[in-house]
Amino acid sequence: MKNFFLLITIIIIGFVSYYRENIMKYYNKEILGIEIKEIDESTSTGIVEKEKNKEIKNKKIDKKKAKSKIDTLRKRYALRGLIISGDLHFENSRLALALQKYLEAYKQNPNDELTIKKIGDTYFEMKKYDSAYKNFKSIINSNVLDKEKVLLSYLYSTEINSNNIEEVLKEIDLFGFNEEENFFYKNSIKCLSDYHVCKLDFGNYFTNFPDIKSEKLIGVKKAIKNYKDFKVDEVYYKNFLVLGELFKAKLYPISIKLGKDLLLEKEDYKNVIKIIGKSYFELGKYELAKEFFQKFYELDKKDSDVTYLLGVTHIKLHDYLLASINLKNTIELGYENPINVKRRLIYAYYELGETERMLKEFQNLVETEEPNLDIEDLSLAIYYHIINEKNLLAKKYAKLGIKLFPLEGIFYGYLGWMEKDAGNIEIAEKNLRKGLKLDRHNPLILLNLGQIELKKGNPVKSIIYFKKTIKIDKGQVFGENAKKWLEKANKIILEEKKAKEKEKTIIKENKNSDNEING
Repeated sequence: MKNFFLLITIIIIGFVSYYRENIMKYYNKEILGIEIKEIDESTSTGIVEKEKNKEIKNKKIDKKKAKSKIDTLRKRYALRGLIISGDLHFENSRLALALQKYLEAYKQNPNDELTIKKIGDTYFEMKKYDSAYKNFKSIINSNVLDKEKVLLSYLYSTEINSNNIEEVLKEIDLFGFNEEENFFYKNSIKCLSDYHVCKLDFGNYFTNFPDIKSEKLIGVKKAIKNYKDFKVDEVYYKNFLVLGELFKAKLYPISIKLGKDLLLEKEDYKNVIKIIGKSYFELGKYELAKEFFQKFYELDKKDSDVTYLLGVTHIKLHDYLLASINLKNTIELGYENPINVKRRLIYAYYELGETERMLKEFQNLVETEEPNLDIEDLSLAIYYHIINEKNLLAKKYAKLGIKLFPLEGIFYGYLGWMEKDAGNIEIAEKNLRKGLKLDRHNPLILLNLGQIELKKGNPVKSIIYFKKTIKIDKGQVFGENAKKWLEKANKIILEEKKAKEKEKTIIKENKNSDNEING
């Protein structure tokens, strides 16, 4: 999956993030210049007027102070740039890149609580809960922390059993929850050792404190009331109501333990099996999630939600053939959000090397989900149709992209790329320049403009575009391609230079020969 989303990053998100990142760098540069100027003014004009008779040594000291302040400002804004870049990656789910930027910022300022929180948040989203909790705990008294996330990262990374429950309860006291939240989490954990006592304690709490405000406690209170009102003899049906509320509160380790206990009473309890499977999935334990999703699937093959999750789980486990089968079944079962299923199905075919099937699913996605399409959907569809020589559909989708996203330069870039390859240089350049006006840092557009300048016999101009492409898309598809074209352009310039030198030599030799004859 990482290769596919890397390509998404290269084609689309990379363009957008790079553009925004560089605008911010320019902005930071402007601010830095203003503040440096203010420092220079405050350490020159006033000082010179008031202390013009002081020793030169004192003036040197003042310059050192000013330089120190300037250096401090530079570090501050460099740090800010890393955080902004990390935030852009985090917002677009590029978690590894986000983490890299945050860790760079942390090295420069290891005492910044917000940076440490961002590192913890990123580890949490990556399902590396132990690393998340270590970072959160290092600033446990900070106001920037999300207390619930701190607790969940702790619970998700700790094997709780009867031997360490008291230790776990003491740890929760560190998190600073209010009285209701503290009771909810502590009593929920006690359910692991004695579910019956845990339910009684919840009931007693609601009797003593009827006006509770916590939504989590209100949910449990309703479940217990329904539990009492439920006119069936099977206790496991009643217990499931409380289990459901603990699952809603994201207490997945508790949901798994209590769910497995319920399965001892009724092994084919589908809703419990689904909760256990989902809990393992959220904890990133995909093999165990698969086990329970398959168990559910054997009981009910018509549940589109579980069929979809089973398909996604197979993707996580790199079993793309089974993933594609489950995802196709999900669509056939009428899953309520088919666009996400189609995206994952496309990815599964990509990993399987099933190009024709992948293109067919792209076509299905674009033609049936037009109101829900995003830039990445269309861009990927166009890109893969171009590289697989399906330009007719690629042009159709590029024009649709211009219609749906008129402020995005990439779609003009794709049209320009195709027209250039078809030899229609004038039309190609017109489209590329339209795209460049909308996005001046788009490597696809810059690369193609460089190629056009080379075709027009302007190798020096082409070099400008190739160098910019390499700088923007360093180490990626268009950047690496631009390196090859830069070599070609330099070679042409060198050959032209040699040809001119040879021509000069010939002219000089001819002139010398004429002089000898006439002499």
